[in-house]
Amino acid sequence: ENLNRIREEVNLMEQEFKVLHEANETLRQHVDRLKPMEKRFQDLVAEQKADSDSLLALAKENRLCLTEIENLLEAQVMQDLLLTIIECDRDENYYIEGREVERVIWRMRASPHIDLDEETLRQHLEQHEGNVSIESLFEFTKTILQKQRQEEAKRLKEEEAK
Repeated sequence: ENLNRIREEVNLMEQEFKVLHEANETLRQHVDRLKPMEKRFQDLVAEQKADSDSLLALAKENRLCLTEIENLLEAQVMQDLLLTIIECDRDENYYIEGREVERVIWRMRASPHIDLDEETLRQHLEQHEGNVSIESLFEFTKTILQKQRQEEAKRLKEEEAK
């Protein structure tokens, strides 16, 4: 009787072994079919990583180019500003005075590169009683323009953060 139970258990284990062996073979076939797909996915991931690295490098290069362009534009504005002030000094005494004040304001208003608050400029000129050196006026307007640019850059960063 014990021997019969042992035989039954051995037969049952053999049947389970057959089922597990067949399941294992089925899984092996599935794995074999999936291996080429896995290889394609690995290749695709490697390609995407290379593309993303390239894209990041291009973005960094673009940021550097934009910074250089901004610096060049800033220099152009400063050059236009100084030229405007110098050309308005009709008597060539290196001071902006009398009718030259209105000429400076008019020319700055007409310049596409110079966006200066006219009221602030008038207040500065009044503080100097309409008699301000070219150097002083240039430094004042340059400071105002730089502050405006900094405020604009700060505003843009805040908008980007939103």
